[in-house]
Amino acid sequence: MVKLASVLLLASAALVAGKGTCKKPSTVQPEVTAVPDATVPPVVSEPTQPTVVPAFPEPAPPAEPTEQKPPPKQEPKKTQRPVAPPPKKTAAPTLPQQPPTQTKPTKSSFTTECLTFHNQFRAQDGKRPLTFSSAVARSAQNYAQVLANADPGPLSPRLVHSNGQFGENLYAFAGPNTVGCDVASKSWYSEKSMFPVGGRFGDNNGKFTWHDYGHYTQMVWGTTKELGCGVAVRDYGQTKTTYVVCQYNAPGNYIGSRIP
Repeated sequence: MVKLASVLLLASAALVAGKGTCKKPSTVQPEVTAVPDATVPPVVSEPTQPTVVPAFPEPAPPAEPTEQKPPPKQEPKKTQRPVAPPPKKTAAPTLPQQPPTQTKPTKSSFTTECLTFHNQFRAQDGKRPLTFSSAVARSAQNYAQVLANADPGPLSPRLVHSNGQFGENLYAFAGPNTVGCDVASKSWYSEKSMFPVGGRFGDNNGKFTWHDYGHYTQMVWGTTKELGCGVAVRDYGQTKTTYVVCQYNAPGNYIGSRIP
């Protein structure tokens, strides 16, 4: 079973892909040391005047050392870093292996469920509740259908952000059953443990970056007032892929800002 999620981070540019330079290892020829020839007795021309043979042969002169080429200069590897708003998407986390048992949600129950779970989690963080927006919901529903229509195949969900005017969290689940907004909301909020306590959006927390906690921060961003979510399912018979899209007005996730 597979689960994916992604978040839109306010940024002025797309992700800056990291680049590195590769160096070709230099070929260093080993130093060759000449081995002196074995002692060869000289030819004696006359027996009456023997030639004196030295006790040890004269060693051959050492071979000249091979010039070693210095390795090519290695340029420092460029690292990826967040940029300024508008919001930017994050990498999708791994999907769960065991799917929950749940039937396809209806639009009304799905909308209520999304709003309920968002506001419960926001209350835990001391944030004011969101209100439902039909305009934002239409945008989210349209894009959920776009993702479902573009689904590449069974058990292979693919998440790509819409890059629209709203903040955005994405979630996908592939398995024998569909999922509701409760599963997506819990997955997003679980990223809270990866956010640095008292930190700013974009700060690292050990090995965790904003790619790991961006769904959580958008979910509880203080200046966001309206929520709209959509769901679409691609049915393959024995398996189904559920796409959940929640969009936020106003968007959050501004680089360098504390969660308001």
